[in-house]
Amino acid sequence: MRIQRAFVLIAGAALLTACVTPRVQRDSELAPQAAWEATLVSSAGHTLHGTVTVTPIGDDGGGAALRSRVAVSLAGATPGSSHAWHIHRGSCGSDGSIVGPAASYTPVPIGSGGAAQLIAEMPIRLTPGGSYFAHVHDAAAMGVEACGALHQAGTALVAR
Repeated sequence: MRIQRAFVLIAGAALLTACVTPRVQRDSELAPQAAWEATLVSSAGHTLHGTVTVTPIGDDGGGAALRSRVAVSLAGATPGSSHAWHIHRGSCGSDGSIVGPAASYTPVPIGSGGAAQLIAEMPIRLTPGGSYFAHVHDAAAMGVEACGALHQAGTALVAR
């Protein structure tokens, strides 16, 4: 009786497993898109510096990213401070418009060592050949504490 019950359970589990097929994406189902990178350089009188990387995720079928994963890494900041940051159209020193909704840019909370990392999925897209920059605001006065031009880096494969 126990052997029959064990056999039925094993056979049922095998049948159930055979019906579940994991979704595997082939390279041909992925769209190549360039990631973007910026090295943030401190403005005069400041010590904050870091990097910003924007990686497209999702695709509208025509090669344009629907959203992006943005990684911000900061160092040289005042411990315990919080810094607003944005990606803009144009170049450092210009007053280009913010890419995407301003409310989607979460401030970066700085740790006790004066450094922080933030990774966010955002509803933004950077168009190949476009001109963009990232800047981080001074925590106290909202001036620009660091800025860096975003340039296209290596190619990433993203799901369509």
